[in-house]
Amino acid sequence: DKKNDAYVVIEDGELEMGTIDDAAIINSGRLQLSVDVTNVNGEDDIEPIDNHQNSKAYVYPRDMKKKILFEEFTGQDCINCPSGMATVNNVLSDYEDQYVEVYHHAGYKDDNFTTLEDSEYTWFYNGGGNTYAPACMANRHPALPSLTSAVVMSNDLGSVQNTVKSAMLTAPYVGINMENSYDNESRTGTVSIELTCYQEPSELEHRLNVWLVQDSIMRYQNGAGIIMHNNAFRMSLTGTWGDVVTLNEGDTQTLTFEYALPESIVGEYAVNFMSEEGIEDVDDKNIVAKANNMRIVAFVADLSENALKCTVWNAEECIVTDIPDGIVEVEMKNDAKSAIYDLQGRVVKSPRRGLYISNGKTFIKR
Repeated sequence: DKKNDAYVVIEDGELEMGTIDDAAIINSGRLQLSVDVTNVNGEDDIEPIDNHQNSKAYVYPRDMKKKILFEEFTGQDCINCPSGMATVNNVLSDYEDQYVEVYHHAGYKDDNFTTLEDSEYTWFYNGGGNTYAPACMANRHPALPSLTSAVVMSNDLGSVQNTVKSAMLTAPYVGINMENSYDNESRTGTVSIELTCYQEPSELEHRLNVWLVQDSIMRYQNGAGIIMHNNAFRMSLTGTWGDVVTLNEGDTQTLTFEYALPESIVGEYAVNFMSEEGIEDVDDKNIVAKANNMRIVAFVADLSENALKCTVWNAEECIVTDIPDGIVEVEMKNDAKSAIYDLQGRVVKSPRRGLYISNGKTFIKR
């Protein structure tokens, strides 16, 4: 038992929110909270009958980590996708270390990144109906109950903001911790994923999804030339929709997955890509799987026949390795004038002092 005092001024007829000091919460779990309102605006309340409330609330442990899964739909031939990336980066910059970001090259046209799983995830648009890009979704859940899809336009700032804010309010229910070991010589690894169920999220079937995503892939992008593609979905260790997991309140379980990285990954829908500008991506299909540029993403989500009820409850990620594997990718050749990008892959129209990328090469602006 610990007392927490909060001083608030409430105007007549108005509502006021009070905050419980984090230091006042010692234990975690289902706790009994007692709230008393006294000395209302400096005076005794003439109607004190409603000034006391007992209620149970679930308090998560202090070391509990919550991250949303932010998925984006894009395409190399999508001329509006760079502006969508810029809008998304702007919104996510306010939520550092609170999200896991993954790009699916689907929804517009298949390209050199597109995998079978990428294509199947377009089901979230509206059950397999019309698709478009740039688009995104957060925790696979619509921001408002009135919406008919969890997917919104990435270049609509308000829609992206609302989607992220809504996902941030989702209770995590499940804690995720990851440990990964990787052998550079054999290009094999083992990832252990610990799941702690604090509360059972729903009565639906729960799935653990484990993906490999890759950063720093230099490839063509319509309207921007050769750019650095980050957060690209590369493969799933648990199939398209994940492995079934049983979640019982208070239980902790550890699941282990072994994987082998090929030297390159060719998407099922990879084509001899030719942009509308007539610039051929000469090393298009074989995207080198550089282990030190790859991350493992894990998340727990519900699975339902209803695309609006597949909520992601929590997500986490870890690097595969920070040791370069020595594989060198063939240099891309492109005579077109490319845009200038920062190290996060964002278009920079007027670069200031710093390190940037253009035409697949880094340079310093002094």
